[in-house]
Amino acid sequence: MAKGYTTETLVEAEIGNSLSGSTVPTSTQLVDWIEEVEEQIDERTGCSFSSTTVTNAILPFDEHTSFKSSQVNAGYSLRADGDRLYAVDSVFLLDESGKKVKPIISVSSLSVNQNGSNIDADSWTSITQNSGSGGSFFLDKITGMVTFHQDKPSFGLQRAIKWSGNYGFSSIPKKVQMLATKLVAKRILQMKSKASQFSSIDSITLESISISKNIQNTVTYLGYVDKETEDLFKEITGDFSSDISK
Repeated sequence: MAKGYTTETLVEAEIGNSLSGSTVPTSTQLVDWIEEVEEQIDERTGCSFSSTTVTNAILPFDEHTSFKSSQVNAGYSLRADGDRLYAVDSVFLLDESGKKVKPIISVSSLSVNQNGSNIDADSWTSITQNSGSGGSFFLDKITGMVTFHQDKPSFGLQRAIKWSGNYGFSSIPKKVQMLATKLVAKRILQMKSKASQFSSIDSITLESISISKNIQNTVTYLGYVDKETEDLFKEITGDFSSDISK
């Protein structure tokens, strides 16, 4: 299901043509293309730009999900990394499929497994976010990182943390909307360019856009579109990326 990064109306305005069940592409095909562009944007930026709900996602607490701090405090489990020891006290939140998610809108519940090993039965204990007094963990909403200061699960558990909440954005950022619209429009232009070059003798005309049947003209124009979308990708990544080295 499309997340709503762009719409048929916005794409039609971008290309200057209306789409329907009988056009190429059809309205149905356009929905598929929008979903594919949304996935492309999410993968390249490492973010989700729509509000997405997570329900009882279960996370491991191991070398793949944990974040290591060089500040060792009493009560934290230690693990060796070369010649140094680190306190393993933080974890990146994942969705139900195991994908790291950010930014976090809210955490409605978070529980830690109090069992002693990976073969013991689950024993979930609900803990709360620190909000100035009390609570067991801090939440960095931008990176999706939870840092425990008490009630931390044992390092190495595969079913260590269970959480529910929402991540992404409550409304689609305008730059993301613009990028998604242009990426879908670019795909339409590419498809029509191929049809013009190899399947017909016609030039491409989309309202104010007119590309004569000349492969160099087509390559030049699509190169401009590529630069425009690449610049938007860089802007969005700079605005919303908050990567942390593990």
